[in-house]
Amino acid sequence: MSSWDIDPVGISIALTNVQTDLGAGEEGGGLSESAGRVDDQLDRALMTAKSALVEVELMRFMNQVQTQTSNIFLHGLSCVTAAGEATQLYIDGDQEMALESQKTAGNIENLGLEEEAG
Repeated sequence: MSSWDIDPVGISIALTNVQTDLGAGEEGGGLSESAGRVDDQLDRALMTAKSALVEVELMRFMNQVQTQTSNIFLHGLSCVTAAGEATQLYIDGDQEMALESQKTAGNIENLGLEEEAG
Protein backbone atom coordinates (compact mmCIF):
# COMPACT_ATOMS: atom_id res chain seq x y z
CA MET A 1 0.00 0.00 0.00
CA SER A 2 2.48 2.68 1.13
CA SER A 3 4.89 3.55 3.90
CA TRP A 4 2.06 3.52 6.43
CA ASP A 5 2.50 0.77 8.96
CA ILE A 6 -0.60 0.48 11.09
CA ASP A 7 -2.26 -2.30 13.02
CA PRO A 8 -6.02 -1.84 12.50
CA VAL A 9 -6.91 -4.27 15.30
CA GLY A 10 -4.56 -2.51 17.73
CA ILE A 11 -5.97 0.85 16.69
CA SER A 12 -9.51 -0.40 17.23
CA ILE A 13 -8.59 -1.53 20.75
CA ALA A 14 -6.91 1.80 21.51
CA LEU A 15 -9.86 3.81 20.18
CA THR A 16 -12.31 1.71 22.18
CA ASN A 17 -10.23 2.34 25.32
CA VAL A 18 -10.14 6.09 24.71
CA GLN A 19 -13.88 6.14 23.97
CA THR A 20 -14.48 4.31 27.26
CA ASP A 21 -12.20 6.76 29.11
CA LEU A 22 -14.22 9.61 27.64
CA GLY A 23 -17.51 7.95 28.56
CA ALA A 24 -18.68 8.37 24.98
CA GLY A 25 -20.23 4.93 24.66
CA GLU A 26 -23.70 3.79 25.61
CA GLU A 27 -22.44 2.54 28.95
CA GLY A 28 -21.27 6.03 29.96
CA GLY A 29 -18.71 6.34 32.72
CA GLY A 30 -15.31 7.88 32.19
CA LEU A 31 -14.85 11.62 31.88
CA SER A 32 -18.56 12.21 31.25
CA GLU A 33 -19.59 10.54 34.48
CA SER A 34 -16.84 12.24 36.47
CA ALA A 35 -17.87 15.63 35.08
CA GLY A 36 -21.46 14.91 36.06
CA ARG A 37 -20.42 14.11 39.62
CA VAL A 38 -18.41 17.35 39.81
CA ASP A 39 -21.46 19.28 38.57
CA ASP A 40 -23.63 17.61 41.20
CA GLN A 41 -21.19 18.47 43.99
CA LEU A 42 -20.87 22.05 42.82
CA ASP A 43 -24.67 22.34 42.65
CA ARG A 44 -24.88 21.14 46.25
CA ALA A 45 -22.23 23.62 47.31
CA LEU A 46 -24.10 26.38 45.52
CA MET A 47 -27.36 25.50 47.29
CA THR A 48 -25.71 25.64 50.70
CA ALA A 49 -23.67 28.78 50.11
CA LYS A 50 -24.55 31.46 52.64
CA SER A 51 -22.93 34.32 50.79
CA ALA A 52 -23.74 36.04 47.50
CA LEU A 53 -20.03 36.41 46.84
CA VAL A 54 -19.48 32.67 47.31
CA GLU A 55 -22.44 31.92 45.04
CA VAL A 56 -21.09 34.17 42.29
CA GLU A 57 -17.64 32.58 42.48
CA LEU A 58 -19.05 29.06 42.56
CA MET A 59 -21.15 29.81 39.48
CA ARG A 60 -18.13 31.27 37.71
CA PHE A 61 -16.08 28.22 38.63
CA MET A 62 -18.86 25.84 37.52
CA ASN A 63 -19.04 27.53 34.13
CA GLN A 64 -15.26 27.23 33.73
CA VAL A 65 -15.26 23.56 34.70
CA GLN A 66 -18.17 22.78 32.38
CA THR A 67 -16.60 24.64 29.45
CA GLN A 68 -13.20 23.05 29.88
CA THR A 69 -14.58 19.56 30.45
CA SER A 70 -16.79 19.88 27.39
CA ASN A 71 -13.82 21.00 25.29
CA ILE A 72 -11.68 18.09 26.50
CA PHE A 73 -14.49 15.63 25.77
CA LEU A 74 -15.25 17.02 22.30
CA HIS A 75 -11.60 17.20 21.26
CA GLY A 76 -11.09 13.64 22.46
CA LEU A 77 -14.19 12.47 20.61
CA SER A 78 -12.99 14.25 17.48
CA CYS A 79 -9.64 12.46 17.70
CA VAL A 80 -11.30 9.07 18.15
CA THR A 81 -13.69 9.73 15.26
CA ALA A 82 -10.98 10.94 12.87
CA ALA A 83 -8.62 8.10 13.76
CA GLY A 84 -11.37 5.53 13.25
CA GLU A 85 -12.34 7.02 9.90
CA ALA A 86 -8.71 7.27 8.79
CA THR A 87 -8.08 3.65 9.74
CA GLN A 88 -11.13 2.42 7.82
CA LEU A 89 -10.12 4.48 4.78
CA TYR A 90 -6.62 3.01 4.99
CA ILE A 91 -8.07 -0.52 5.15
CA ASP A 92 -10.22 0.34 2.12
CA GLY A 93 -7.07 1.41 0.26
CA ASP A 94 -7.83 5.13 0.12
CA GLN A 95 -4.70 6.54 1.72
CA GLU A 96 -5.24 10.05 0.42
CA MET A 97 -8.63 10.31 2.12
CA ALA A 98 -7.21 8.56 5.20
CA LEU A 99 -4.61 11.31 5.47
CA GLU A 100 -7.31 13.97 5.09
CA SER A 101 -9.43 12.34 7.78
CA GLN A 102 -6.42 12.05 10.05
CA LYS A 103 -5.83 15.79 9.70
CA THR A 104 -9.29 16.51 11.17
CA ALA A 105 -8.40 14.91 14.52
CA GLY A 106 -9.07 17.40 17.28
CA ASN A 107 -11.26 19.65 15.13
CA ILE A 108 -14.61 19.62 16.91
CA GLU A 109 -16.29 21.40 14.01
CA ASN A 110 -16.02 18.15 12.05
CA LEU A 111 -18.26 16.33 14.54
CA GLY A 112 -21.31 17.92 12.93
CA LEU A 113 -22.82 18.99 16.24
CA GLU A 114 -23.92 22.38 14.90
CA GLU A 115 -26.27 20.75 12.40
CA GLU A 116 -27.74 18.46 15.08
CA ALA A 117 -28.26 21.31 17.53
CA GLY A 118 -29.86 23.57 14.91
